[in-house]
Amino acid sequence: MEIDLPRRPALPQFSPLESHGVLVLLSIQFLFAPVVLLRPVGLSAAGLHALYHLVLFVFLLDVAAHGAQLAAAAVLVAASIAIRGTTLVPAVHQLWIADALSATALGLVLWLALKRFFVGDRLTPTLISGAISLYILMGVLWTLCYSVLEALQPGSFATSSEGAGVSVQDLHYFSYVTMMTLGYGDVVPRTPLARSLALFETLAGQMFVVVVLGRVVGIQASVDRSGATESATP
Repeated sequence: MEIDLPRRPALPQFSPLESHGVLVLLSIQFLFAPVVLLRPVGLSAAGLHALYHLVLFVFLLDVAAHGAQLAAAAVLVAASIAIRGTTLVPAVHQLWIADALSATALGLVLWLALKRFFVGDRLTPTLISGAISLYILMGVLWTLCYSVLEALQPGSFATSSEGAGVSVQDLHYFSYVTMMTLGYGDVVPRTPLARSLALFETLAGQMFVVVVLGRVVGIQASVDRSGATESATP
């Protein structure tokens, strides 16, 4: 006697709004980050964090499709925004707590989005742009992690400029340089924990590229086999 077990509902693939929309916002981020370097550090940090939240909210537009998990991420992002300027938390702790909440939310969103990436069975522009968005968002996630670490352990990172402190723009730049294994050396991790985080980001960035390429090749090979089978069928 065969028993039909209930199947878990399949996760939807990337929607055009999520993939293409986020990719545009991330591109703006790369244009925005160098410009704000010319601004005062406080305004620069606020501008970058506002942009991070905007990107996150675009990913959170389909909360209903994922239920409690993505709704929890939305709550974390909202709490991260609300905590800035509140009198309930001392001003000295507001930034790192907000960054920690944002990093947790972004990590959850990235995990859910990565699961959706592996649902696709066709190689489409939407799937490709979604994968690019995920890769760029990984850099944002580590930027937030580095920011939290620098706030809790000042001096975890250093720049080549004498007497200059490490800003969020420096950490934003260091995150992507590390993930792409460029290693210019103008921003360096100084503590064991900072070095461990940088090493983990390098491994995660390289593994992501390998896994995505393997997935793309697998999808294309499956499509080619299906086409050859249909051609051979009389």
